[in-house]
Amino acid sequence: MRKSKVWPNQLESLWLVIPGFEIARNYYQLKKAKEILEYKLSGYYGDRFQVVIMAPDYEKHHLVPVSFDSIEYPSFKYVAKKSSLVQAYPITNRVKEFKLDFSQVQGLNEEKEKLTRLLKLQSKGYKSSIGGILFYGLPGCGKTLLANAFANESGRYFFKFSPADIVSVWIGQSQKNIRDIFAQAKKKSPSLLFIDELDSIGFNRNDDNAHTDQKATINQLLIELNNLQNSDVIVIAATNYLSGIDSALKRSGRLDWKIPVFPPNQVERIDLFKHYLSKIDMNQLINFEILADKSGRFTSSDIELVCREVRNAILLEEINSALTTSDVITYINNLQDGGLSLNEEQVKGFLEECKRMSVKNPKLETLKLEWGLY
Repeated sequence: MRKSKVWPNQLESLWLVIPGFEIARNYYQLKKAKEILEYKLSGYYGDRFQVVIMAPDYEKHHLVPVSFDSIEYPSFKYVAKKSSLVQAYPITNRVKEFKLDFSQVQGLNEEKEKLTRLLKLQSKGYKSSIGGILFYGLPGCGKTLLANAFANESGRYFFKFSPADIVSVWIGQSQKNIRDIFAQAKKKSPSLLFIDELDSIGFNRNDDNAHTDQKATINQLLIELNNLQNSDVIVIAATNYLSGIDSALKRSGRLDWKIPVFPPNQVERIDLFKHYLSKIDMNQLINFEILADKSGRFTSSDIELVCREVRNAILLEEINSALTTSDVITYINNLQDGGLSLNEEQVKGFLEECKRMSVKNPKLETLKLEWGLY
């Protein structure tokens, strides 16, 4: 599925060439794999897209298409769909891919304003002025969401990868994974490559615990960032620990636009509660100012979790009349008792990083006040 992202947009078929003895031994698995691939990839390439399994005829030196039409699953009902088979239960119409933009990202107003400046540079044709971008901030504050929205706002294909997509136990494989990912982004340009949890990949090479292959992985990342000069690819990396990033990654020409991402202030918490609760189809008697006041120290993800719990309670008929402010406060208090996303040590570390970076933002004072860190 990852490789398919760089295939031509008008692709009509994919051939899987498999030796005949493997087909005979694994025909149930291959039949199901064919169905799944056709279903998933037709979302990119259209309903006419087909997966064709071919077997080599070694005597005549050509490929023979394999038919699975006469093969039945044991105790598994199916119906025919074109040349492939699908499960008998109905599949609803394919949901159109949801395109996120800044208007759908609640809160993060200062952060969106900074990114809008980059969009203006791009619209004026100054693409080379946009280097790499580094989001740093506390967990659960919407860094991934913001990157996705920025990709759509700038008309770019969105690639996201994390340490799990890169790090391998095999020597040299991590570097190859990085090369492959950057190659995909270049082939699909204009694109945006989002690197999540950068501190897990690009940590300080002088760290005593860093071994040779890890240092080679960081070097490969630096090489790929340098090689983006003549391509229409923007890299956004995110980290919760700016001080843990190798200094070479942070220098000018690589990840030179550094944007702190803050937890929501009171006004933004109002917007977040309005956004998530508006998705609940029920009579609502809500004072959003009170909810914002009661949810100090909450991140965006904490507020989303509260609203999800409220929705679940309605579905379970635990709330069956109008939704009130006190109903929501109950779940706010439950999350405060159960543990929020942030703790005091994390907030102190973030404030110190902001001080080192000479950040000027009114949210700094709000954060200090809410956590009593004057």
